[in-house]
Amino acid sequence: MSFPEPDSKPSLDVSPTSLDFGIFNPELPLTEQPSIQLEITNTGGGILIGRVIPQYSWLIVSPVEFRIGPGQSSQHIVRLSTGAPRGQIKREFNYTCLIILSTNGGTVSLRGSYLSTQPQQAPSIIPAWSWFLMSFLVLLIFVFILFKDMIAGWANGPPQPDGVSALYTQGAATVLAQLTTTTNRLKPPQTDTPEPPLFSSAKGIETPTSNLTPTYTPWPRTKYNVEQFISEYYATLNSQDYQHAWGMLSKNFQETCCKVGGNDPFVVYTGWWTVMNRVDVVSAYLQAWDKNPSIVYVSLHYIYKNGKTADLFQEFSLIVDAERNTLLIDQVK
Repeated sequence: MSFPEPDSKPSLDVSPTSLDFGIFNPELPLTEQPSIQLEITNTGGGILIGRVIPQYSWLIVSPVEFRIGPGQSSQHIVRLSTGAPRGQIKREFNYTCLIILSTNGGTVSLRGSYLSTQPQQAPSIIPAWSWFLMSFLVLLIFVFILFKDMIAGWANGPPQPDGVSALYTQGAATVLAQLTTTTNRLKPPQTDTPEPPLFSSAKGIETPTSNLTPTYTPWPRTKYNVEQFISEYYATLNSQDYQHAWGMLSKNFQETCCKVGGNDPFVVYTGWWTVMNRVDVVSAYLQAWDKNPSIVYVSLHYIYKNGKTADLFQEFSLIVDAERNTLLIDQVK
């Protein structure tokens, strides 16, 4: 662990401020995907330190980090990968925040957009010939309903005498009863077993149920607030409660950061912070909830007891202490 050297304050300038990638076609190889060159300039004094932080996994940034002197610039390539979202039709995708520039000279959010192409073989829900067959069946049903009475009259033939009519009715009822009995015999017996679903899962694979709830790894956002934890850590140091702040570090970090020359690590740790008046947290950005340790990018403003100031960008690794039910700082670099 080390402190930055006091220096005049840097200032951030970036071009362009909006990322328009143009046409995106995922069927092309990665090297042919649209890209934009981002130019970052230090318009102030001192050293501008920071990172280009993509907010989506399908954005590729190279290089990610930069360290720029006064009046100098740094170039970074931002490229779409083949995993970027794409619809079934040609459409435009707009994002209010694609990139975040987190520096000791300020934080900037960049918006962006691109136009996705239409797939060469868009999936068809119903084949074209099916529409013709359905139309023909609908027409047959309509004709049958319209002329059913006329068809019934032709089937019955010319009017019969009363006696013949009675014999016909009785015979028809007898035949109908026989047909009904036969049909019932052919029907399978009714059981309480429900019918299988229309889309059943493959053999050996269980179908997900609706009572499943999403889980978050390694911890849910509602339980631990990493940004608040970072702020509380430095608030504890500012109040000179070094014993409490020491307890917010993991055993691993206590050994690696402060075990110097056989001295007591806690004494070394306390000695580092006695020269500091206070530390302000400018920004803290959690990079992913599905990582353990979880990475947080932090921008800090140091105020020394001699009146000098300095800025530093650091990467924190946080872990969960299940026994104490709290977060711990496992590494700072």
